[in-house]
Amino acid sequence: MGLFGVSVELALSDRDLETIAGNFVRSIRQLLSRIEEKGTLLLILDDINGLATSADFAHWLKSIVDEVATSSQETRLCILVVGLEQRRQELIQSQPSLARVFDLIDISPWSDDEAGQFYRDSFAAGNVTVSPDGLKLLVRFTGGLPVLAHEIGDAVWSTSRSPAIAGDEIRLGVMRAAEIVGRKLLEPQIFQAIQSDRYRSILRKMADS
Repeated sequence: MGLFGVSVELALSDRDLETIAGNFVRSIRQLLSRIEEKGTLLLILDDINGLATSADFAHWLKSIVDEVATSSQETRLCILVVGLEQRRQELIQSQPSLARVFDLIDISPWSDDEAGQFYRDSFAAGNVTVSPDGLKLLVRFTGGLPVLAHEIGDAVWSTSRSPAIAGDEIRLGVMRAAEIVGRKLLEPQIFQAIQSDRYRSILRKMADS
């Protein structure tokens, strides 16, 4: 049995979205019936930060589970909801029944060996090698986080001037990756935080002092 993924971007109206949501399980069954090789559909809902506090989403997710569980018709569907524990708790607040629905899977950080293998495989695909000391630097700054591994790998690749990446190029790449991560992830959260009433109150007290 093969495993394959498809990325689709759709421009849908509100009415289309309501139709899809209301007939979701039936649509999934129709899709599976048209696949020649019998298998299971894995649906990954990644980065649910904006959905976790939505009561509509929580109720929709519970309705999907109930419809599949109570139907006599087989539905080979696995839904993987990706998010922090805080997001799961927010969903449960909106729909307490979801507490018994989830099977929890902890995603641990990469080990040093896994991070090192990622860099070796990635650079080897482009006919580029990394020295053992350089690889240690990459693993150290990655900290077991795949998102950092991708940013650091891209930055090091773009700064490299030879097929054998050295320590200086890695240090420069790490610095560029840090700037990119800061702009993407840290700056928006910092700006959002300091604009909150709590932080404005703290800043006012500091100014008065």
